[in-house]
Amino acid sequence: MNALPTGHTDDRFRDRDAMLLLSAVAAGAAVALFPEQRLRSLLPALTASLPDSSFSVIHALRGGVFLAVLVLFVSYLVPSFASFLRSASIRGSLPAVLRRSAAAFAVTALLVFPTTLGIMGSGYALMSIDPFASIDGSDQLYQRIVMPAAAYFLQFKGPLLFHLFSLLLTFGGFVLMGLFFAVRGTTLSVAETLSFAGTALFITQFQSPGYSDPLLVVLMLLTVTVPLGSAGRLAAAALALFTHESSVLVFGMMALLYFSRRERRVYFIMLAVYVVLWMVSYGFDASALLAARNVGERSALQWVAGEPLLAVAGLLVSFKALWLLLGIAAVRFGGKDLLPMLLPGVAACLAGVDTSRLMVLGFLPFLMAVDYVKRYGLLPQQALRAVVWSNIVLPSVYVAVNSGPVWFSGLYSLLYTGTLLR
Repeated sequence: MNALPTGHTDDRFRDRDAMLLLSAVAAGAAVALFPEQRLRSLLPALTASLPDSSFSVIHALRGGVFLAVLVLFVSYLVPSFASFLRSASIRGSLPAVLRRSAAAFAVTALLVFPTTLGIMGSGYALMSIDPFASIDGSDQLYQRIVMPAAAYFLQFKGPLLFHLFSLLLTFGGFVLMGLFFAVRGTTLSVAETLSFAGTALFITQFQSPGYSDPLLVVLMLLTVTVPLGSAGRLAAAALALFTHESSVLVFGMMALLYFSRRERRVYFIMLAVYVVLWMVSYGFDASALLAARNVGERSALQWVAGEPLLAVAGLLVSFKALWLLLGIAAVRFGGKDLLPMLLPGVAACLAGVDTSRLMVLGFLPFLMAVDYVKRYGLLPQQALRAVVWSNIVLPSVYVAVNSGPVWFSGLYSLLYTGTLLR
């Protein structure tokens, strides 16, 4: 079963489109992967000889180039999305989807108060003030430039407005999830929407607002919900690459399973261009590139090997009771239709320490499983409601192999630990 929406054609994907997308990826990578700190590290003699004012010009040029790149990518998405919203079936279901999404969003915000930017969220918020001149002390955030750059261009700059921007994107993800089911002829109730809200797909966006996750989720859901056509799918994949490099896991698997041969070829060329420029930015020193991802001087694999029980707990907590529905759908329809798209999440959990958060990249099988369970009546209604409400009642806890379980302010914390604010 192809997870991508039907109704798309490849007829209008021309060589010109492929070249534009590849050129935009190259230009975007040249901006995202070569901030001032990377240039100074890569070319110390040259950059030391330049007057400080020259970097002001470089920053302005980088901003102009990246704005053009964003406009190009978005131009491939807007027509398909606008046509999708104008379709009769979506016009009929959109008001109800908006109401259910708003209700579920409000309740989720009570279960976990989204009131404080996460650690990296604070970094992205500062970056949004001027993403082309900022210095990234973590040596990780600078390449994940799309969300702070979009906030900068849309004037959601600084901690307060960037926080709001992050939550607006989260709400957009709720709506797209509702539309994912609507286009397949099923409907998510408020309780079912709330049940998904407590999983890795959304809950981290309430626990630690400001991360790149909301935009990445929107791009992933857009790809599996809206008939984007070849150029649109590749534009979404490119935007995701500049949102967070881990997107290669989920879009790479989508490319292997669902993209046409031509789309697949263009996507992997785009990816190769990005990787080569990324290696160039580190002077082809792979050890330095990997060391920047270490936590406490240990790689993610070392953390997982040292804390296997925490790794398993993070996987289970990520989608809580919905694992049961995935198992039922996999047994009924065969794992080959569902389980391959679970691998990006598992792989991400081996490449990073925040296990319950990173399983978001394995979101698609859970959406498909719930769709199958509802559409084909794989469970009696009472049993399905029991699973849905169990998923809401079970607490959403952040689990990382380097920190263990972490509670956040909200009703979950109050009900299970007796403490409302943390």
